[in-house]
Amino acid sequence: MKMYLSKTDLSIKEIAERLNFPDPAYMNRFFKSAIKISMTQYRAQFK
Repeated sequence: MKMYLSKTDLSIKEIAERLNFPDPAYMNRFFKSAIKISMTQYRAQFK
């Protein structure tokens, strides 16, 4: 997830599909529980 967020312009929905998550909201909760920030906040660090 971190690589997709930092090095691509794929949407969060597209990343969820590629990583076989049932939906983007579930993937965001998973990411936030592990990294402690949302995927959008994480991606913003690299722009």
